[in-house]
Amino acid sequence: MYGDTYGFIAILCVLFALLNFAYFVPVISRRPVVLYKNFIQGTWLKKGVDSAGTNWTFSYTFKDGLFEMKGDPQFAVEGRYRIVKEVEKLLILELSQIHGESAHTVAPIMQVSIAIDNKNDKIVIDNRSYERVKDAAIKVLNIG
Repeated sequence: MYGDTYGFIAILCVLFALLNFAYFVPVISRRPVVLYKNFIQGTWLKKGVDSAGTNWTFSYTFKDGLFEMKGDPQFAVEGRYRIVKEVEKLLILELSQIHGESAHTVAPIMQVSIAIDNKNDKIVIDNRSYERVKDAAIKVLNIG
């Protein structure tokens, strides 16, 4: 008497589980995976000489959602970042809570595109190539 009822309930439970599986598996697999979020961690440096012969440097430091931009001569800005999108080897970052000496010249929220060159251990920001700075060089240059 109760065997048919329990069988029907068991079939309903299996059907419910299958429907949930069929619904949630494609949703889970569509979540974006950011492959290069750890690659940008650290300090990145670009050096040059201006037309007057003065040496200049500019560096980006990314660490655990915080960023810092430093330049010589006199430029220092820091704030928070989050990765908005990743398209192949291009990261799009949203910079926010920006403050520092030159923060008045920067918008409150900015987007920055970073191209990844993991073979040469470089990144490209605004068509400028930056090289990774090793820990010993950070102490010598007093950046980061």
